[in-house]
Amino acid sequence: MPRPFCFRSPSRQPIQGVPLGLLRRTPTSEPVDNLSGPVLRMAKFFIGGGLPPVTGVPDVYAYARELRDRGVPILASEAAFLRQVTWCMLQVEHDQEEGELHQALARLAALALAIIEDDDFSIPEGYRISTREGIEGLAIQHQREQEQVDLQIAAAMGIHGIEVSGAEALDALEQGLTPSPELTRVINAARIHLRQGAGLLDQQEDPARAAAHRERLTHACERVGRLLARLLAVPADRDPKVVRENVIRRELRRIEVDALGVQRLTEAEQARRTRELLAWAEEDMGERLTDASKAALAQRLQTLAQSEQEEDADSSGWLFDME
Repeated sequence: MPRPFCFRSPSRQPIQGVPLGLLRRTPTSEPVDNLSGPVLRMAKFFIGGGLPPVTGVPDVYAYARELRDRGVPILASEAAFLRQVTWCMLQVEHDQEEGELHQALARLAALALAIIEDDDFSIPEGYRISTREGIEGLAIQHQREQEQVDLQIAAAMGIHGIEVSGAEALDALEQGLTPSPELTRVINAARIHLRQGAGLLDQQEDPARAAAHRERLTHACERVGRLLARLLAVPADRDPKVVRENVIRRELRRIEVDALGVQRLTEAEQARRTRELLAWAEEDMGERLTDASKAALAQRLQTLAQSEQEEDADSSGWLFDME
């Protein structure tokens, strides 16, 4: 019987336990990295700019606080991975904010936040990277792989003139594309979502809510364009079927949610546990980090991790077993 796609537990309940250590191992232990492969595979499902906006540590904290306030449940291993990446960012942020490593770590932090927020994905207990070198190597590899994807998507958008501003733009765009059942299905679904979203926006009388909904609808249009470009850039015969099908499913779901301007995830009864796991996100970061606050935060992350017990649990999922 085939493994289910969604390897997050149906209840989305955090596994009981405490977060794994932060880049910590005894001098005699061997480095552990059973997480890089699964993370790179999960990254394939977040196409072309579909990650939270992260350029530095304050962005990580701001988005983490948003997840906490929304009651998004977070597994201990997910919080540990996010802390690891954040700690690494702090080590290079002093004089490398424009460097490749810092940009790569910021992109990896954005991916970690996206995995936490996503219904389909998780990092089960027992999966980790035990060294700073491993985290930084994963960040660079992820950055370079995603840059190739970004270039493919940008090229496809240019070649096919893909620019989606609403349902009407899809009508014109469809006429210029070589028809296929897949493209027709995606365009029809996206058109319905964008029309429904535009209709709700027209009925919105509150200026603030209308502005917020307009921004979400713009994001939905951008997602439609990137999805179509992704499908055109990578032909079906070169795309693993399970990846392609779930990219379409996931993107259409997010397009619908953004177009309608609704809450991306329902409020879960996990606020207390989430606040405990991301207690470090309660720091008032201000507009920017100073050298002193960076050092203090790095030390706090290190101390927090060293005070925790490592706990591994047997977890499985099709994505973690893929070669």
